[in-house]
Amino acid sequence: MLELLPIIDSIFFKRELTFCWPAMLSAQFAFYDSLNGLYWSQVEPPSGEQFQYSQLVREGLGYMIGSSGHFYEYDDSRPQPWRRLPLPEPNAPVKYFAVASDDIWAVFAVPEIFKEVLYRWDGQNWSPAFSRNVSNIRDLYFVSPEEGWLAGSYGELWHYHRGQWEKEKIPTFIHVNRFELSPDGLLYAACEAPGQAALLKRAQGEWQMVSSNFATDFAVMAFTPSKRLLLGNYNLSAARMRFDNLEAWQVPMKSIQFLPDFGYGVDLSTIYAFQDTAFTPIVQAPVQLSEVRLFSKSFSWILGSEGMILMPRPRPATAFTKPISEQTFAAEVAPLSRVYGLALLPDKSAKSKRVYCIATENRNVVYDFFQDQKNFEKRFFDFAPGLNLAGSAAYADRFSEHGHTFANYDHGITTGDLNGDGREDIIVTSMYGYPAVYFDSGHDYYFEATAYSGLKKWGDVRQRPMLANLFDADHDGDLDLFIACQYRSNAFFINDGRGRFTEVTREANLITEGGGIGAYVADFDSDGWEDIYVTCANRGNLLYRNLGSQSADGLPRFHDVTGESGAACSPESKQSQGAALADYDNDGDIDIFVCNLVESNALLQNDGAGRFRDVTRPAGLADNDQSMGAVFFDFDLDGHLDLFVSNIGANRLYKNDGKGGFIECSKYLGNFRGAANLMEGSRRLGGYSTGTLATDVDADGDFDLIVSNYDVNLVTYRNDILRSGASLQIIPQGILSNRSAVGAKVLLYESDSLRASSKLVGMRLIESANGYGCSPEKIAHFTVSPMHSYQAKVIFPSGIVHDIYGLRSGERRVVVEVEGWAGSIMKARRALADLFLGYRSRERYLVLLLGALLFLALLFFGKIFLGVAVHDRPRLAAVYGVSFWACLMLRFAQSQAVFVLRPLLVSASVMILAMIALRVKRLARARPASLEMLQVRLHAFDHGSLIHQLMNRLAFYAENLQAETEISPAMRENLMQVLRNTAAILKQETGAILTYQYANNFAIDLAHELEKHWHLFRTRLAQMRRTLMNNEKLDGGVMVEVVRLQGHIRKTIATLKHRLSAEYYTDVVAVIKNLIEQRGHPGLHLEATSPLPRARIAEADFSYVLDELFNNALRHSDGRPPQIVCNVKHAYDELQIDVCDNGAGIPENLWEEIFKPGFTTKKNEKGGFGLYHIRQRVEKVGGKLFVAASTPGEATTMRLYLKTEI
Repeated sequence: MLELLPIIDSIFFKRELTFCWPAMLSAQFAFYDSLNGLYWSQVEPPSGEQFQYSQLVREGLGYMIGSSGHFYEYDDSRPQPWRRLPLPEPNAPVKYFAVASDDIWAVFAVPEIFKEVLYRWDGQNWSPAFSRNVSNIRDLYFVSPEEGWLAGSYGELWHYHRGQWEKEKIPTFIHVNRFELSPDGLLYAACEAPGQAALLKRAQGEWQMVSSNFATDFAVMAFTPSKRLLLGNYNLSAARMRFDNLEAWQVPMKSIQFLPDFGYGVDLSTIYAFQDTAFTPIVQAPVQLSEVRLFSKSFSWILGSEGMILMPRPRPATAFTKPISEQTFAAEVAPLSRVYGLALLPDKSAKSKRVYCIATENRNVVYDFFQDQKNFEKRFFDFAPGLNLAGSAAYADRFSEHGHTFANYDHGITTGDLNGDGREDIIVTSMYGYPAVYFDSGHDYYFEATAYSGLKKWGDVRQRPMLANLFDADHDGDLDLFIACQYRSNAFFINDGRGRFTEVTREANLITEGGGIGAYVADFDSDGWEDIYVTCANRGNLLYRNLGSQSADGLPRFHDVTGESGAACSPESKQSQGAALADYDNDGDIDIFVCNLVESNALLQNDGAGRFRDVTRPAGLADNDQSMGAVFFDFDLDGHLDLFVSNIGANRLYKNDGKGGFIECSKYLGNFRGAANLMEGSRRLGGYSTGTLATDVDADGDFDLIVSNYDVNLVTYRNDILRSGASLQIIPQGILSNRSAVGAKVLLYESDSLRASSKLVGMRLIESANGYGCSPEKIAHFTVSPMHSYQAKVIFPSGIVHDIYGLRSGERRVVVEVEGWAGSIMKARRALADLFLGYRSRERYLVLLLGALLFLALLFFGKIFLGVAVHDRPRLAAVYGVSFWACLMLRFAQSQAVFVLRPLLVSASVMILAMIALRVKRLARARPASLEMLQVRLHAFDHGSLIHQLMNRLAFYAENLQAETEISPAMRENLMQVLRNTAAILKQETGAILTYQYANNFAIDLAHELEKHWHLFRTRLAQMRRTLMNNEKLDGGVMVEVVRLQGHIRKTIATLKHRLSAEYYTDVVAVIKNLIEQRGHPGLHLEATSPLPRARIAEADFSYVLDELFNNALRHSDGRPPQIVCNVKHAYDELQIDVCDNGAGIPENLWEEIFKPGFTTKKNEKGGFGLYHIRQRVEKVGGKLFVAASTPGEATTMRLYLKTEI
């Protein structure tokens, strides 16, 4: 599709021009559009400025306005086609419409009267053409010399017809912004006001509403040849839209026009060919584009900056060839502008890296340039909201005197481990307030910890904090903070090791009068302490020497050595911005490259003692750029640190020649996808570059660039340059020093020449911030030969030095400052300090307190309702503790509410399930867990001779052995035997009793009391056994305690037996007598032998059973005086109770039927549940109820068997 070649203008264009060719485009730009068969090339412009507001009137006649305000006419019928029209006002025309060369309408602003005036050009002079008082004329459009329209604000629209202006009524009161004529001859008007928009059309002599819900924020409106509406703006994405009944297409263009067969469109830098609504990129221009105007295939314009005007020309016979460059960067644009600082973040899920972009006028953004090189949506998906790093565009808690919130204008970023947990945390500085602090949770989420850090109380709109840097100023193992402030004094903060900062600016002797822009930290004088270099605006730069922390308060002290620094702080340099630190000359010390806005940038060479010499001009870096930031990196992998400078204007790339000089290679910053190398990519893309990161985006072993821009989108420069060397990476990891190893220096030497300065390959510094508000990777990158091995020396801020041997190309070596047990102990100490004193420590203490209270409450609940035993408590505590700590420590919680409540809810649920499981286990393991078995066990305990014999012997020994007396071996052995047997028997008996109690949920309070006494008793027995085994003298107090506990066990079991008898056994004779007395019926009689044992049934249940039997007997007396005899006698282990009556009797075939639910002998009545219910109650306690005998018409005997008390 594309054939492109820079063509020198002298080859193809011989015409002599009065105007000078623009200096920046001495090489003519041309391209061939094979889709539409047009060859476009530049024509001689009237000047080198940028052109806009152009109009083509007829073939060979056109008009345009330059950025200087001049009004130009192009007429190719003249020998010199360009001429500048005179203007009636000193200001440029705001709008115009050319009907012919002698009929031009133009709007001029007159500031003196705050009004816009319409003039008309007749080919010779300008004259006022409209006397009406119109507010803000927004557009002009004429369809013929006799008819046109003028649009104003608030729905004001005037119609020109045959020399007269008349106001027209339109169906809206919002501003009419632009006119557009459709292919079918209808005129459309787009109206827009804040929050609303409308589209009108003129048909049948009046304006009609097409859509009252039209689009806003578009720069161009155009109709395709098929009458489809296109709306464009360069920052939009392609989409199909509908407004009421109107269908439209949204396109990312700033200008579009159509011919009958095709059209063209432009964005900031790319030219597109249109076929109806479909568009195809044709070529990228070397400058920023303005607009496209089409009249015919032979006369059309594409305009751009630096005087670029493209027109269709006859295609030259010379064949176009695609240029080939072996050295180039490939540029790719990301959809984000207004960006300053950049930082690389680890991607926990993909084990990749993400780029944190500080968007100064909006929320911040996180992109993953490394994840999927081909999937645009994945690469430019914003991860910031999910990571909690989006921030906000304004302070929600800071208000102006008028009640408005202050914009924060996030500016720079610095990263490092602030709280000693081994993860990289973030500080984002904001121009109009306090910084934002984010702690890395380790779970792909960042906690916003600004308030916790103490920095939320600091910072003011009038202070204007700019860029910051983290470093260990006092060498206490944590990162301290320095913030450069422009309007007031710079600020210095000491870290307590857990991410909480205290300002000590005055104590550290760092008070200034403002002017600070950036802070850059390194040990410039090689004394082992990191110094501070501050770039400033409106004053000279500053250099502070770190004197260490030898004072009594332990705070570091700094000394202002600005006047002793040589050329580093020249008073003539008063507009410095960012800076880059590196040992560019491989002499083992840190040099500085300073970026300036007004004067030339400065390369400052360090003499090793902290004095600097300006070597800018000898090094070939003198320039007139407006520079914001810079970064040193080895882009061609030749072993020398090259330099990239981000500018307002063309960015610069310099190659280090290895001899102290630099060669500009800005031409390597080229176009993406194989088009021509574009010498000035930054200017082509907009021109206001700020932050820069050098990293390996595409994982091919070399450095790529990520460049942020304020006015246009962020750019990634992929390095495709041929290289000879290979990469070696060394990653310091601090332990005694700060965990990020900020301030560490890595020196690489040739093999077997460690510490030989002549064999130094290079030195790299680990930084938390560099350039303009950026935070680089904390990795030392070197370029080495694959044929050799190397040695390295790593110097940590603590002074610990590691020598590394046998390094080779392609290796990635991690160097830990302190290894082994010592390093593990240091990391554990910091982890515990952060856990109990750091971020969320208050919440941890709260949840621990609530957890303890909840555990006690659950134990009480389990004791009352689930029969939790004393010996179950350790197991439940273990289950609760493990689930509690696992949920608290291992499960990640973003919000504080979840952090506190989830461990409580989860551990409580687990403990309740555990208590239920223990109860189920007891029920499953118990033998038939009836109360009868409990009674058997209690009876066996009371009457068991072995138990009483052992307990009595134990009591005998305890009462008769004197404390501290010697015991014979034989007696010692007897006593040992008694202790063992007593413990074994009591364990068996008490265990069985407790099992039956818990299984039947009977007398749980006594179960707990028995369990407590038994555990204490067993503990004292074990203590006595240990004393005897060790041949020691018995403790009299222990023996007395044994006797006392033995008595408590007997008493508790006696109480349990009594309660069992009282609650579950009934004196049936007494109940029968009481029931007969209550009824007072003469026919009721009792016959019973005595004494009789009690029956195992509750008194209420027995009363209910007997009452139901009496009622049935009385109800079926068959008209005779009822006689009912209740006979009770003892048969083995049961009581037999017969209820005999003289009633109607029961047929034998119904003896079992009468006990079924619903059976009744009552006619037309419901019932039949009485006998069913009483049989259920009897059988529940192990008894029986049935018809023993019955003779129809004479008598019936109902027999009841109940178990007796043992």
